[in-house]
Amino acid sequence: MTEYISTKNSAENPWNTVNIKKFMAIGGTFSACQTFMLYPLELLKTRLQVQRGSVPQLRTTIDTCRRVLSTQGIRGLYHGWQWSVLGGIPSSGAYFISYNILKRKLLDTELGQANPVCVYALSGIAAELVSLPLWVPLDILIQRIQVATAQANNHVRARDVMRDMRKEGLRGVYRGTLATIIVYAPGSALWWAAYEVSKFSIAKYLHHEDSPVVHAMAGGIAGLSSALFTNPLDVIKTRVQANQKKHSYQEHVKMLKGEGSILNFYKGIVPRAAASSVKSAITFVVYETAMRWSKE
Repeated sequence: MTEYISTKNSAENPWNTVNIKKFMAIGGTFSACQTFMLYPLELLKTRLQVQRGSVPQLRTTIDTCRRVLSTQGIRGLYHGWQWSVLGGIPSSGAYFISYNILKRKLLDTELGQANPVCVYALSGIAAELVSLPLWVPLDILIQRIQVATAQANNHVRARDVMRDMRKEGLRGVYRGTLATIIVYAPGSALWWAAYEVSKFSIAKYLHHEDSPVVHAMAGGIAGLSSALFTNPLDVIKTRVQANQKKHSYQEHVKMLKGEGSILNFYKGIVPRAAASSVKSAITFVVYETAMRWSKE
């Protein structure tokens, strides 16, 4: 198991040499560009997940995209993207910083040295819990904008959605937090463990450790694995957060089962898997690059 720690000296801590402000600036810039590029897939995923009934995934993804373009134009695919950027930059910074700090501390212990994959998974879970309070409120806002825009067949103002959320109080702002933790905590654990192990294996095969190609390939594998594993939970989370009616998690599960097929738990899997793979590949290339460029 210790072979997955690193091909470098495990006692070294590269995070100690990173300029945090520079890391945040570089990562934030790339994060904004990435969010803009992949936002249409996130929007399509949300709309598919809240649809009722059993439908073929690929055909419905294409049909939903055509419907948005025909009724709202290209602008419709980007409605609400600025809020995704606003929440993504600080939460991503907190996420990656927390992961690195905890990972290095755990790897400095004998138990961590003996179980590096568990260290990656636990650090991923902890990082998710640290960043979650920063992005959940904006995630709910974005999903409601996306769903409300589809229902109204026109652009919905963010201020109107915010007004409805304020009426629900703090519970509305953090609605579905438990479902979010259930989805993203194990997803984050799998994401990091898959990335670290894949990076080591691919680098060993290609005989090139610090390469964007290695980072992109390992990132794509990690993103796809996480998306496939957590999609059923993500469907439930999306319905809880996007629906203003207060249904319990169990009621949403029953409604999904009652819509005709177990495949309903994989609604939105095509755009989600595509977005997750590409986003993850880009994220890790940017992350490794930002780490390298931010060293003092």
